[in-house]
Amino acid sequence: MFLLLGGVSITMAQSHEKTLQIHFESDEFGLDNQDRAELKKLIQELGSSSYHEITITGHTDHDASEEYNQQLSNRRAQQVKAFLGENGIQENRISMNWYGENKPKASNSKESGKKENRRVEIKVKLYDFKSTSDVINQISETKTQVIEINPKIENKVEGEKGLEITIPANSLELKMDKQLVQDQLKLSLQKSIQIGMPLKNKYQLVLMDRY
Repeated sequence: MFLLLGGVSITMAQSHEKTLQIHFESDEFGLDNQDRAELKKLIQELGSSSYHEITITGHTDHDASEEYNQQLSNRRAQQVKAFLGENGIQENRISMNWYGENKPKASNSKESGKKENRRVEIKVKLYDFKSTSDVINQISETKTQVIEINPKIENKVEGEKGLEITIPANSLELKMDKQLVQDQLKLSLQKSIQIGMPLKNKYQLVLMDRY
């Protein structure tokens, strides 16, 4: 939250993004020394940024079951999030998600492709502070986090500032005929600022696609 006090002008202007990838051995989720060194370098760079937001997403190859890979991608993302927190990054600057095998970067038909897919992606949005009008624009902006879920298993979605949504297995049904949804779903978690005293975050979960 930003407070605009009389005589004080605090604003958020142009932003730019930085992306880092951490790769893992098969069925592993721990960080090695090289991973920690890369993350520490990122943390040092963030020390000079006025404001930043971090999105962490975990991924796997297609070995093992889909449910197991969801859990494994979650563990990988949690490891990175915990390391950032232990080294000074505020938790309310971090949002986290995990996709299991559902968002491959390369083909799983070859070992080289599997290696690319066993990853955590860290996207950092960096801001500079400039003028009051820029903060107003930022407050007015609706932020959207796109997520994909398998409704046949339990899904947990993490947003910023500790927001967590749990969608139990087999809990979604079609409104018209009351049948359980079995298809893969793409959802949009939308966050906006609800103007009032005090300011409040407003969240909506919207269906984008099913396949």
